[in-house]
Amino acid sequence: MKRLFAWATAIAGALFFFLPLLGTFEFSLRARRGVYSFDAYRSVLADPQFQETFLYSVAMALATIVVGILIVTPTVFWVRMKL
Repeated sequence: MKRLFAWATAIAGALFFFLPLLGTFEFSLRARRGVYSFDAYRSVLADPQFQETFLYSVAMALATIVVGILIVTPTVFWVRMKL
């Protein structure tokens, strides 16, 4: 019984997270009325401002990772050695 409840909970959680994503993706494919196409993606990816903003976001994400590593690594080392 516990195993069935665990599987049911996992499936319900997966549906809770993936159904909205699937619905959003399906909606984005309907840029033209009645036809599925990637026109919306083509339009967004061709926009120079989107490309600039996306590259800035990637650079900030990488900088955040580097700063996080530079802060956490010495702290972990100090805690391991001193405590």
